[in-house]
Amino acid sequence: MAKKTKKFTPNVPHFEPVGHLYHTDDGTCLDSVTTILKAELGLYQFSSQNAANRGTRVHKACQYLDEKDLDRSSLDAEIMPYVEQYAKALAFHGIKVHQNELIRFSPRYMVAGTVDKIVTIGADNGVLDLKTGSEERWHKWQTAPYFEMVEEEFKAYGLPLTKRWGLILRPDSFRLVEHTGPRDMVEFLAFLAAHNLKINNGYRKRKA
Repeated sequence: MAKKTKKFTPNVPHFEPVGHLYHTDDGTCLDSVTTILKAELGLYQFSSQNAANRGTRVHKACQYLDEKDLDRSSLDAEIMPYVEQYAKALAFHGIKVHQNELIRFSPRYMVAGTVDKIVTIGADNGVLDLKTGSEERWHKWQTAPYFEMVEEEFKAYGLPLTKRWGLILRPDSFRLVEHTGPRDMVEFLAFLAAHNLKINNGYRKRKA
């Protein structure tokens, strides 16, 4: 990564893995980007715990691969093909990974999330989100607030971000998708507004 060019304090929330909860220093609960989108789009009914666990394990294995600390003998038969496709994607697209699993929040919008990776692809720097399921329309609404959370931070590091990508991993393929919608962040904020409206009026409970 380029040398830090000016002082910048990252917006890092407290994270509790059990329950996947985010809080500010003063204890304010922060909803995650994923929580908001899944609630507003009704995605919980289509998700499964097995798929979620697989995704978590693939993410961690890919992080170890990036950090050159992966013990391939520890991977089971279900996870190995995804990691192999990830390695192929890195080589094919010339992806350089700078950081993994950044837990951040937006003080402006009071939402939190975990940015999978900060990468360089070709001449462009940006955020990259890994997916182990199908490509979905809502992925673009996920990377937009992630980008907003880290844009100023990496500008301060001398690594200005300009792009958003999703990397779709399947056991036998990979697909790099660029998210280019100019209204993606505006549309996410519409979901955020609806989510908060429901909470503030008693139609939904905030995770705490």
